[in-house]
Amino acid sequence: MLNSKGEVKPEPAIAELARLYHAAQTEQERRAVCLRAIDAGTIYAGSAVLTLDQIFGSQFASKLPNEGTVAKDLILFATQPKPPSQPGPRIEGRSYVGSYFAFDYDYQGKVQYYYFSNLHKGMSNRITGPETVSIAELKRLYHQAQSEAQRRDVALRAIDEGVIRTFPHVHISTLDDIFGTHLASTVRFGKPGTAVVNFTPTPESGWFMAVNYERDGTITDYYLTNLLQ
Repeated sequence: MLNSKGEVKPEPAIAELARLYHAAQTEQERRAVCLRAIDAGTIYAGSAVLTLDQIFGSQFASKLPNEGTVAKDLILFATQPKPPSQPGPRIEGRSYVGSYFAFDYDYQGKVQYYYFSNLHKGMSNRITGPETVSIAELKRLYHQAQSEAQRRDVALRAIDEGVIRTFPHVHISTLDDIFGTHLASTVRFGKPGTAVVNFTPTPESGWFMAVNYERDGTITDYYLTNLLQ
């Protein structure tokens, strides 16, 4: 069904997500709506990119990639800094800030993959105020969590608070302290590697955080998703 503008009218559940998203006042609230859409099965691998447009007010469905190729894009949850009104002599690439939903979609407008992060050019920034949370408090919250979503939210809070970050450097053993894992034991032979924190008791399904680390065990990259590549 089309609306008065000739656009596809969203289903009631999608319209409610759009209402919540546009009413959100903070970066975390906007991200929470996106997570809710995934948890509810509205956004999934194979869902229409048009659904993202209807929720987030984007226009990805109008710029589909050529057949045989995949487009990569972002939903930015943070308010982005405005470019200077008087550009200087140097022209630099645009830099984004804050957390985001990254996704791939094909020429048929189908979402292929997605993940959440807050890394831009390999760097992250705290998105909370001056108050900080301790590793001990995050550990307590994680072990008290009763659901996959609650455990995922503790990981997101650790990222938001800057406890999990890429600079200043954080050792992968910090994740062991929070999540009760043994990831530091994977740092072997002086080689970079990847480790995973599963938020569900069943590996190969559900939400997880993937972390890349340098040969000395310092974290270089991380993201959260519920899709295996």
